[in-house]
Amino acid sequence: MVGEGRRKHTFVSMKDVAMLATETVSNPRAMNQRLLLAGPNPLCWRDVITIFESALGRRIPVQYVPIDSPVPGLPDTMVRLLTAMEMFDSVLDTSETAHTFGLKLTTMEEFVNKNLTA
Repeated sequence: MVGEGRRKHTFVSMKDVAMLATETVSNPRAMNQRLLLAGPNPLCWRDVITIFESALGRRIPVQYVPIDSPVPGLPDTMVRLLTAMEMFDSVLDTSETAHTFGLKLTTMEEFVNKNLTA
């Protein structure tokens, strides 16, 4: 893990992005609008690991590296992204978008449980 993994982000599932695109492509309420979309709950990387551990029923070993340090097996662009995610919280409230377009946003728990059993 790059840094401490304590910054909060509202991770969004690809399914929710696709659902919003489908619901807005010909919807007049989407015309000339800036539509924000993010996951329903702000989580840090440590929260994500805990959710995966719960679904797997075992602990996941985590190694920490200092911010902006090379990570074996990851390209530099990915390390820069993970470093940026450790510099600030990116928490968005997109409940209005979800409500307007009838979306039920996917929680990390739902995403993990569905994709671990798929």
